[in-house]
Parts: sequence; C-alpha cells; structure tokens
Amino acid sequence: MHLLKNIKFVTESFLFLVVFGIYCLGISDSINFWDSPEFITSNFTFQATHAPGAPLYTIFSGMVLAFFSAENAALISNAISAFFGAITVVMVFKITYFICFQILQKQLIRHVELYTILSGLLASLSLAFSTSFWTASIETEVYTMSFALFTVLVYTILLWHRAETTKTETKLMAIFFLVLGLSVGVHIILLATVVPFALVVVVKKYQLNIKTFVIGLGLGLLCFVILQNIWIGGMISIAAQIDIYAVNSLGFHVNFGALAFFMFVLVVLALIYKFSYPYAKGILKHFSLFLALFLLGTSSYVMPFLTADSNTLVAEQINSPLRLKDYIKAQRFGIAEIPVVYGSVYNAQLDNETPYLDADPVYTYDTEKKKYIISDDGHLKDANYSAKFKMLFPRMFDAKDKEKYKTWTTIKGETIKHKINDSLWTYTKPTFSENLSFFYNYQVYWLNLRYLYWNFIGRQNDLHGLGVMTNGNWMSGINAIDRHRVGESQAIPEYYKSNKSADFYYFIPFLMGLIGFLFLLKHKTYAWLIGLLFLIFGLGITIYVNPVPRSISIRERDYIFIGSFIMFTIWIGLSIPFLMLLVKKVTSKLKVHVIVCLIVFALVPFQLMAKGWDNHHNSGDDFAYRFGKSYLDACPEQAILITNGDNMTFPLWYLQQVEDYRTDVRVLNFNQLNIESHISNLKRPQQASLPVEFDLDKDLYQDGVERFIYYYNQSDKPLEIGNLTQFLNSDKTLAIINGRKRHYVPSNLFKLKIDSSAFPSLTSKSYDVQLMSSLIWKYPKKYYGLNEMVLYNIIENNINNRPICFANTEDDKFKVGLSPYLMNKGMVSQLVPLQRIAKNKNPRLVDTKNAYENLVKNTAFKPFDSESIHVKSENKSYAREILRKNYFYLAQALIEENQIEKAKKTIETCLELFPNEELPFNRLAFGLGTLCFRIGDTEKGNEIYRAAMHNMWEELQWITSINPQNPIINATYVKENLLMYQKMNKVMAKFNKELAITHQKNIDDFIAFYTRWYAENWPYEE
Repeated sequence: MHLLKNIKFVTESFLFLVVFGIYCLGISDSINFWDSPEFITSNFTFQATHAPGAPLYTIFSGMVLAFFSAENAALISNAISAFFGAITVVMVFKITYFICFQILQKQLIRHVELYTILSGLLASLSLAFSTSFWTASIETEVYTMSFALFTVLVYTILLWHRAETTKTETKLMAIFFLVLGLSVGVHIILLATVVPFALVVVVKKYQLNIKTFVIGLGLGLLCFVILQNIWIGGMISIAAQIDIYAVNSLGFHVNFGALAFFMFVLVVLALIYKFSYPYAKGILKHFSLFLALFLLGTSSYVMPFLTADSNTLVAEQINSPLRLKDYIKAQRFGIAEIPVVYGSVYNAQLDNETPYLDADPVYTYDTEKKKYIISDDGHLKDANYSAKFKMLFPRMFDAKDKEKYKTWTTIKGETIKHKINDSLWTYTKPTFSENLSFFYNYQVYWLNLRYLYWNFIGRQNDLHGLGVMTNGNWMSGINAIDRHRVGESQAIPEYYKSNKSADFYYFIPFLMGLIGFLFLLKHKTYAWLIGLLFLIFGLGITIYVNPVPRSISIRERDYIFIGSFIMFTIWIGLSIPFLMLLVKKVTSKLKVHVIVCLIVFALVPFQLMAKGWDNHHNSGDDFAYRFGKSYLDACPEQAILITNGDNMTFPLWYLQQVEDYRTDVRVLNFNQLNIESHISNLKRPQQASLPVEFDLDKDLYQDGVERFIYYYNQSDKPLEIGNLTQFLNSDKTLAIINGRKRHYVPSNLFKLKIDSSAFPSLTSKSYDVQLMSSLIWKYPKKYYGLNEMVLYNIIENNINNRPICFANTEDDKFKVGLSPYLMNKGMVSQLVPLQRIAKNKNPRLVDTKNAYENLVKNTAFKPFDSESIHVKSENKSYAREILRKNYFYLAQALIEENQIEKAKKTIETCLELFPNEELPFNRLAFGLGTLCFRIGDTEKGNEIYRAAMHNMWEELQWITSINPQNPIINATYVKENLLMYQKMNKVMAKFNKELAITHQKNIDDFIAFYTRWYAENWPYEE
C-alpha cells in the first residue's frame, strides 16, 4: 500500500507538470478579448470585478502579481489560469482513481493498481485536452480556480462517503463547508454541490432506494436554497437593515451596523458550539461549526469594501451592505427577474384591474449626506401581468427576444383576448408544447448538448454559432452521420474544411464516456453522485439561468457547462476497467490489456491533444492588445472616448491602468453610464485624464432610481441639451406616468449649441463642408436609457473643451443619433460641427490625414496568418466587420479627395492584413473591389469581385444542399444572402458586364430550386 501511494504521488506530480507545461506553451503574454483584460486589470490594481464578483480570485491573483512588473501582468495572469487548470486535472485523476479503486478492490481483480492509475490518467488527460477546458486554462479567467474548488468539493464528498468514524466524517464535512464558502468568492454557482452531498449523506445513513433518493435530493435542494437565499442573501439583507438603523438613527459610520451584526452571528455560533455538545448528540454543535466555517469562507467579500473609495476605471464600488446584496445577486444584469418555475410569456399584457403593484422602498447610502436615503418609494413600481399570459416553466419570457424565439421554434400559439382601454385585442400566446420545443431546441440542444458534443464528438469550427449551418455546429467527421445536419463533405467550402478549429473525434471519446457510465452503474451511490453532478452543472444550469437567444449573440457560452464536462471525463476514465473486464473474458495476459489501454489513450486524450494543439496555441496572439491600442492611438490628446461592450473597453482599460499607456484619454463605457459609481467618478481625474464636466443632479442617477426615462411628446421644436438637463434636474417637471411620478423627455428632436471657434483646425476644410454653430438631430424612442441622458450631458458640457470621440464598432446604437456629425479618424470618430453642403457628395466625413496615419502608415495590426497562429473567431469578426469597413471608408474618402496613390495603398494594406484565404471576402470586401475599379485597378477589382461572389455562392449552395436544422434561421440567412448576392451582381455589371451575365444565369437557375427549398423550410405563412 505504501508503494502504491508513492506511485500515485509520482503520477500526480508528473501529470501536473506535464499538463501545466503544455498549457504554458500555449498561453499568450498579452491580453485576449472578453473578461480577460478586465480580470488582469482588477487583479493588478486590486479592484472588484463585474457582478457577482470573484474576490477570492482577485485576492490570490493580486498577491501573485505583486511580485511581478506590469509588463508581465498578462503573462502571469494567464499562467495562473494554467496553474489552476493543471490542479483541476490532478483532482480529476484523484477522483477517478478513488472511484475505480473502491469498485475494483471489492472484485479481487489482479493489477487493480495499474487499472486505477490508467483510469485516472485517461479521465484527467481527456479533461485537460477537451476544447472548452483547454481554452479556459490558457486565458485569464476565474473559471479554472472555480473548477479546482469544484473538484476539491467532489473529492471531499467521496472521502466522506468512505469515512469509517464520526470524527473523520465531521472533519471532512467541516472541510467541505469551508471550501464551499471559499468557492462563493470565486463562482457562486458552486453552492449547487451541496445537493449531491446531501444525497450521499442520506444514502450512507439509510441505503439507496427511491425513497432515500427523493429525500436526499429534496434535502439537498433545501440546503441550496437556505445557503443561497437565507444564509447569504438573508444575512446580508438583515445586515443592511441593521446598518440603516445604526447609521440613520444612531449616527454610526456606514457598515458599522453590518459589521456588528456579523460579529454577533459569529459569537452566537461560537457559543452554540461551546455549550451545545451535551445536547442532541452534538448535531447542533457541528451545525454551528459548519455554518461558521462557511461564513468564514465567504469573508473574501470584505475585499470590495476595502477598495470602495478607489479611483479606478474597472472597479465596482461596493460601499454598503445594500450594494453588496445587489452585487452578489448581479442585480443590474436582471438575473433576479428571470422566471424559473412560473411566470409570464414574452408578449404578456398588464392586468386590467391592477396593472402595477407596489414594491419595497429602495434605500441607498448617500456619500454626501452620510446617511441612507430612499431613492425609490416603490409606489406602483412592479408591472403586474395578466394571469392569462402566465404559465408553468416559462422558457420564452423576454419581450426583447420576441422575434428570436420564433426562429428557434415554430410559434403559432393560442389566441388570447385581452381588453386594453375598453378595446378588445387579440394576442397569440405560445402554447406549453411550443414552450417546451424552444426549451429543447435552443436551451438544451444548442446551448448544452452542442457544447458537450463539441468536446467529445467533434467541432465544425469555432466560428460564432447562432444557428446557421455554417458556424459552430458539432461534427463527428463521419460523413454518413454529419451530412444530415451540415451537408455532404464535398459540399463544404474549402475555407471551412481547412479551419484549424475544425476538430473531429469520430464519436470515440463520447462512446468511451458512455461505456464508463455503464461501468459505474455497478456502484449506484457513485453513479448517482456523478450523474447528479453532470445534470446539475449541465441541464440544471440551463434551467436555472433560463437563457434567451441573445445570450449567445455576443459569444459562445460553453464555459458555463464545464462542470458537467468534468463529470463526463470521469466516465471516460472508467471505461478502462470496463474494457479490462471485457478483455479478461478472452485473455488474462497483461500485455494484451496494456495494448488495449494504449489504444484507448491514443484514440481519446492523445487524439484530443493532437487535434486541439493548433487552435489552442495562443503564444503569438496579440490581436486584442493591438486592437485596443489602435483605438487609443486614434484619439486626440485629452479626448473623451465613448465605447460600448466589453471588447471595445476592457483592452483599453488594461492598457491605461496596467501599462500606463495613453492615460490622458478618458474611456467611458456607454453601457456603464447608468451606474452611480461610474458616473460619480466622471468628476474625478483619472491618471493623466482631466475631470469630465458633468452637471446632472445625483437624484437622477443614484443607486435604486429607475434607469429609463419615458418619452412624452410636448414639442416639435428642437430641445437644447442644456435645457434638457435643467428639465431633468427639476422636480417640477415630473409627470404622472403609469400611476407614479416620473421624469420624461418632452421631445425627440435635439439641439446642441457649439462654439465653432473651439475647432480651429476645421475652418480650412474643402468647399463642400460647412461649419455649424449648432447640431440638430432626431433620435426617436419610446423611452431613453439613463446612460443616454448622461452621455448627452457629458457632450454638452465638454464639447467645446476637449475632443469627444466614439469607437468605430459593429453597432452604432450607442452613438445616440449623432452619426451624421461624426468624422471618421480611423478607429474612432470625432464629434465635429461639420455638415456636407453638396447633397450629391458622400455624407460620411473622414479625416483622411489622421485616418491614413493610424490605419496605413502606422498600422498596429499584423497580417492574419494561420500558418503561424490560429486566428480566433472574434478576431476574424472584428477584422471583417470593423477594420475592413474602416479601410473602405478611408479609401473611398481618399478617392473623393483625388488622393489615388494613398487610396491604392489603403486597399493594398487592408488586403495584405486580411487576405481572402484567412478572412473570406464578403459584401464589405466586395466594396473594396468597386473602389479598385474606380481608381483604374481593374485586375484587382475583378479578383476581389470573383472571390467575394464565389464565397457567397458556395455558402448558398452548401446550405441549400439539405433541409438543415434550425430551418427558420437558415432559411432567413439564405434569403438575406441571396438578395445581397443579387445586389452585388448588379453593382458588378457596371464594371464587368460579362462576369455579371454569367452570375445572373446561375441566379436564374438557382431561383426555382431555392423557391421550393425555402417553402419546405419556412413554417410560417408568408
């Protein structure tokens, strides 16, 4: 046994070093997109991240980064993920080894030690090189630390189950609750591990049967609700109420009451622990200990309070228990409003008799008044929807996704008559079967099973999968199976076939997992434990989160299900003993058994590693870094840069706060201009950036107030922004809307006065541009967001003193109607008082001098080259939708200014950076072809035309070669692209009539087939 322990320890150590080493070979020394730069920045500056936060992760990472310079912050942060990824892999080895050993030793099988070690290695290496886990382990994120704690909890449950004495059980349960509390400070969803633990406790005490299973599951769910909603949520709520009393009535400093309450709780638990042992066989004593340890574990949430007064860009400022409560519940993301068991459908209408209900008053701590105030009295705040529009298990509930729900399942619904203002209206409410159809089609299959299949059957590519047949599907590599979902292999365009992220595993890892699952059924307790964990962190998360279609409109969400993938790899590992027992029936020769094991290793983890290596090797990927840098470089000195979304903001904040680069530019995330702390920080200097002038009253944006302002038309005349500010700042302008007093916007036509002398460099512009003394624009909406009003106020107060710039992105919604007055400077557009005079001229303004400097002469970007590095899908997306568009606008403007040579150079640069082979030409690249014809480069124009048309034609042929899954989405995609193809062909006819005629013949031949195909795949009446 001692020798076995030594072998096991050596194996675990070697496993850690190998996996950690492979991960480190693939990590980048730069930032990636999404949350990576935010976490690096918050770790380096020791600030709270976005809700619900990960303070324990921040504390640990911050302590490590304290030993390194800023220039190594990204590399070390990425390495921390690799470290915890390798720790998780070792823990999976230990879990699989433990389960396998417990089962095999009872069967008196020879070579148990060998089989258990091989079983653990197979499971752990399968996890290590599964695509989702590998990706998480080489980028800065909180996930691998979360997975490490998750596997520690699972291993502790297994040890508890095998514990032979009450003393050992108590120690292990104490460890469990301490680690569970720590895990809350990393990923709060790990609280769900208490559910299978409760089941194991009941089963160990009373044996496994249907009755004990139901009791154990019910007890586990009860424990989960108690810990999340009562012990965490309830305790913070009580602490908040005590703190309000202590501050407002007793005059104490904020947080004193909350601190006193938590100290009181700890003292009570300590007293219970000390004096309760003689009673109830020590249950109360142990119960108090476990709660105290859990509370101690969650204490990492003290960290945000310690940094609440910091003046940083990233920080979520938590200055009171009320803010902590909203922070942990991720209140501003609307998570608390998501229905799970019962609720309204997406087109629900208000109840006729009581359309609105009173809510609890909302308190907030006012830092100026040094007391808690009521920011919202709650009067008629909550919408009360008619019971006719409610159902059990509502999966289609969000009005914003009304049309997208209809693309994932056919909704013909049931007719509902509902009276509004004495008129009877007819609505179509989705039926319960349609609700379940969406649940399976989108939430279960597309958001859960598809990701499972990605990891263990194969992946088509890493292109963003929104339901179209070309992107993000699972794919086995077996044509007979795949062709029914993604078409025949010969119909797939070469670009998709050669994509490095196209990894096919031929079902082998998946089948090994099913075999291991069958083996585990021999031990029902372990089977239920692993099976329940697989379901909780897969299907359970899906049900609890209740995702909407736009939840993946931003990015893939496979990482949230890795907990279930970990359980699946344990099943893969347990295929070893199953196969060994099977082979033993034929021969008992150890050599044969070892050969079989080697074959399994070659077909599962080594196949995963070999095929995944090229698309998990990020060491040369610095696109996100260069992307963010190019935004800052395009800004004038002391500019205010308005961005939207994580990827347009976090890389910039990383550059400023970690690398101290272009700190004179004030970067404002439009999406966060409705958060009190972010708005208040406008008035403070940030590094080298001067304060932002701003004069909206705090009553309008303090925590708790409504974040939207109704439009109520009172005038058709332009409303000056300065007058709008005064209007909103006045309590006399409130109106009764839906039964409560609300601010409103009295016009959707706005005016901004500008001192044109503040723009001396614009006076020498060409004859077709005039300088304006005021800007007038129409921005119609049913209601306006607080962030829009804040942005208007910022612009009005700062436009004459410092440059106002907007990031050039895929989306113009955050430009609040000001697009006609924006001058493109390359990666950003500056708000200027200019307007075209000649109507026949291109209305788009381009500062060709600065744009050429930023995009061509001193471009920050490197050519896409998949031979040296895998080009990620988000890099491709931004290069296609943002960068190519900016190069097109610049080249077009240069041609209009008769700067032909510079226009040629601009087009050449764009094509060199983003060639067709790496980033297939589409409609935007097609426009570059048109510009080539305009400057006389016929050869290049024809080349671009042919490539763009060929790419689109191949896709149209491919998708229509079968009746695909998600027929509504694919039929819509084909219809839109066919119309675009026809428009492009008409443009091409102006420059290459012969080629256009050939394409038109193809279109004419295709139309008849397409019409039949479309009818077969379109379930709605046209």
